[in-house]
Amino acid sequence: MQLATPPPFPASWPSREPQDVGVDGGRLQRLVDFALAHASQPYRGDAPHRVKEEVLRRVLGREADVRIIGPLTRPGSVNGLVVRHGYLVAEFGDTSYADEIASATKSFLSMLGGIAVDEGLIESVHNSVFDDTGLDLLADDHNRRIAWHHLLQQTSEWDGELFGKRPTGHRGERIGEAPHEPGTYWEYNDVRVNLLARALLEAFRRPLPAVLADRVMRPIGASTTWEWHGYSTSRVIVDDQLVESVSGGAHWGGGVWMNSQDLARVGLLYLRGGVWGDRRLLSSRWIERTRTPCDLNPMYGYMWWLQHDRDGRQVSFAAQGGGSHQCFVIPDHDLVIAVKWIADDAWMEFLNLALDIVTDRPALGPVRYMFDRINRQAG
Repeated sequence: MQLATPPPFPASWPSREPQDVGVDGGRLQRLVDFALAHASQPYRGDAPHRVKEEVLRRVLGREADVRIIGPLTRPGSVNGLVVRHGYLVAEFGDTSYADEIASATKSFLSMLGGIAVDEGLIESVHNSVFDDTGLDLLADDHNRRIAWHHLLQQTSEWDGELFGKRPTGHRGERIGEAPHEPGTYWEYNDVRVNLLARALLEAFRRPLPAVLADRVMRPIGASTTWEWHGYSTSRVIVDDQLVESVSGGAHWGGGVWMNSQDLARVGLLYLRGGVWGDRRLLSSRWIERTRTPCDLNPMYGYMWWLQHDRDGRQVSFAAQGGGSHQCFVIPDHDLVIAVKWIADDAWMEFLNLALDIVTDRPALGPVRYMFDRINRQAG
C-alpha cells in the first residue's frame, strides 16, 4: 500500500474505509462514541479567566500563584481524527477550530530543540545552556550547571523568577526545599519550561512561532489558524528588537492554539520519522531521543509523554495537555490519533480502546501508569 501524505490545507485529508486499512469499524465506532461521551468539563463557563484560575488551584494547589498573564481562547468541544497508514478513517466534532492545546505546547518546544540541534545552533544537548546563550537567568553557580538535556527532560532544578512567576507549587515540586543538583529530580514545572522557550529564542535569534511556521507548519501543509502566544510580561530584547518569548506550557495563558487537523499532521510527521513526503524536516535521531525515557521518569522523554504496557514496553508516545488534548503516535500500528477536550481521567481508557482497533497487526497494550518509578534514582 502506498502511504498517504495529506495535501496542503484546506484540501480534505485522504480517507479510506476502515476495513481497507486494517481497522475494525465497530471498534473504531466505540472509540469515537467513548470520546463523545467523555467530554471535558472543567474549562466551561462564561468567565474564562476565573474558570482557568480555579482549574490551576486544583492542579497547582490552593496557595499557588494562579494570576492569568497571557491570552485565553474560548474552549471548543470534543473532537478528533483517527489516521491509519496516513489515511483518515474517522473524524468527529469540529476539528477545524483552533484553541488552546495546554501543555501539549511543550512538545512543540521539544521539536524546536531538535531543529536547533539539527541546524548546529546547539552543538550538544549536554552543553551548559548558560555557556550557549549567556542568559543572565542562568548566571549563578547553580544554574550554570543546567544543560539543554535537563530542560528538555524537566530535571533542571532551575531556581529564579521568570516573567513574574517562580517555580513553586507544581506537581512533583518539593515546596520549601532548595533546588538540588540538575539532573537529580524530575519535576513537572511550567516556569522552567518557559525558561527553555526563552533559551531557544536566544539560540534562534528570531520568534519561535516564525521558526515553527517556516520549518514545520508550512511544509506539512498546516492551516494558517494556529497561533503561539506568550504573556503580557514576556517581551524581551533580541538583537535590538522587542520580541515576545512564548509560553511553553500555558498554565497562565498563552501557549499554542491549534486545531486537531494540524495536530494530527504533526503526529504524522513524528510517525514518519521526521519526513514529510520527500522532505526531511526533523532528524530521526531527534525523534529517537524524544522517545527515550528519562532515567527519573520512564513516562517522560523530551517533552513527549511515553505510554507502556504491563511489561514496560513502549507502545505509544504523545503530546498531551490538560483539558485534555492528546496526539497519540502509535508506531507499531502506523496510527495517529488527535483528540481534544476529552476528560482528563478518560484518556488512558481512550488510548486502550484505540490500541484495539487495528486488526492486521499484533495487539498492543493495555497501557499502565508507572508512577512508582518516578525519581527512583534521586538523592
